[in-house]
Amino acid sequence: MTPLFEQPGLSISEGPGLIVILMRTAPDDAVFAESALRVREVATRQHRLNVLIMIPKFDGRPRATRAAQAAFGKTLGELREHVVGTFITITVPGLRGAMIRMTVNAVLMLGKLHNPIQIQASVPATVTWLRSLPGQVPALLEAPNLLRDLERLLS
Repeated sequence: MTPLFEQPGLSISEGPGLIVILMRTAPDDAVFAESALRVREVATRQHRLNVLIMIPKFDGRPRATRAAQAAFGKTLGELREHVVGTFITITVPGLRGAMIRMTVNAVLMLGKLHNPIQIQASVPATVTWLRSLPGQVPALLEAPNLLRDLERLLS
């Protein structure tokens, strides 16, 4: 993984066929704006890519406005020819994690998404689904250390 952006609450990295957005704190408008900017940047270099959003902990209510979240979703929609799939890995443990995954899933069901999207509770489950997606980027399928690299980002 190649780091693209790093600040205390947000880390963005790029790999073959993949952009990883690691939200370490509840996102605000700036996080969604930076994430959209970086997705567009990676899409100029990689014709096909996956967007992986990883949320390892939850430190309170999201601080992002619905407009900022919608703008990020709009970016993904505009790049639908480039995006193979979007993955959200919420590894927050216990009931809190289950509630967050349910809430995110409900919000996504209301959106007009053009590409497959999956919410997972673990990195191994994400990697399995990522690799099973039809039309997947060959370089991503062949990445031998993908699971280890993604788990290392969480540590």
